[in-house]
Amino acid sequence: MRILIDMSSVHSKNLFSSIPIYIMRFLDHIPSTENLQIILLVNLELKFYMKKRYPHFEQHFLYRNYLFYRFPFIHSFYGRFTYKKALSKIEYDYEWIASDLDRSIPMKTNKKRIVVIHDLKGLKDGSIAYKIRNFYYYRKLMQSATKIIAISTFTQQDILKHFQIKASKIHVIYNSVTLASQKTKVLNWPTQQPYILFVNTLLPYKNPLVLIKAFSKIQNECQHHLIFIGKKNRYWNKVLLKTIHKLNLQNRVHHLENLSPEELHYAYDKASLFVSPSKREGFGYTPIEAAMAKTPVLCSKSEALPDTTQSLLEYYEPTDDYLALSQALLYSLQNPPSKEKLNAISKQFQKDYSPQLQNSKILHLFYQLKEKSL
Repeated sequence: MRILIDMSSVHSKNLFSSIPIYIMRFLDHIPSTENLQIILLVNLELKFYMKKRYPHFEQHFLYRNYLFYRFPFIHSFYGRFTYKKALSKIEYDYEWIASDLDRSIPMKTNKKRIVVIHDLKGLKDGSIAYKIRNFYYYRKLMQSATKIIAISTFTQQDILKHFQIKASKIHVIYNSVTLASQKTKVLNWPTQQPYILFVNTLLPYKNPLVLIKAFSKIQNECQHHLIFIGKKNRYWNKVLLKTIHKLNLQNRVHHLENLSPEELHYAYDKASLFVSPSKREGFGYTPIEAAMAKTPVLCSKSEALPDTTQSLLEYYEPTDDYLALSQALLYSLQNPPSKEKLNAISKQFQKDYSPQLQNSKILHLFYQLKEKSL
């Protein structure tokens, strides 16, 4: 059985984003068997990186001239043309499309295909035209699939709510979650004081602004600092930094980026409290990672979070209410869970979100496809 795994949407700028990490965790834990051959379709930019990381897998390379992606009426046609051209040179039996964001994927295929849907936030935020465009894109992508993987029960229900898809076609397979086995202290760590930690994309739907406002309300009632870990972007520079200075928090709020897995583990481990106030989550890696590091976690009840965190953590609501979050922050800092409870949650998540468990379920779907083809 030859399975083509599409990695063509992975490039140097998104290499450590959630979907590339999702794909690479799967590849890192594929069992070696004679009956299973993995073929990777890789962005040419990452040829040497992927050859070094996965020398045991057959690899094919796709070149995309990203200048064409600047033209709205050309980029989809160009992307699908180059994709089809690359596929025409590869022999394979099944496709695994693990990114639901790549509009270059051809919507017609004569191969059996499994598509992963991570979330449907493209239907919920932005202009009406943006939502309509995404609706038709998601519908075509799912129609092209033989089977669909939803990364949480919430995402499964969201698909059924918005699209006329047979429930039997959708299979819930939760993401795998891992931490680096070692911890390394970050050079130039910004504070010696205890701290509250946020690790996520610094965008409005992750709700960092509400956390800053909530922290400002309790700054005089605790010694803690607030640390954000995430790549700087326009929203950080134009909105979040301005708010930090407006609230006179520049000596209490810090930012870090480009941490190694070992450094991130250290950051989780030393935090007094991890906070995830997100408004949109198809799964939610970071609160689970923090809990696996045996750190107390406070998060919103938005979308998939109660499902994927198994209602084992501390929660607050409404999600956008910074006063409610400030009260929950203070309570969580003053009433941390016992070490026994933190250990139990960590073990539960390590068991339920192990890469081996996830991989066995995904590969089982492919073996089902093979059996039906015989």
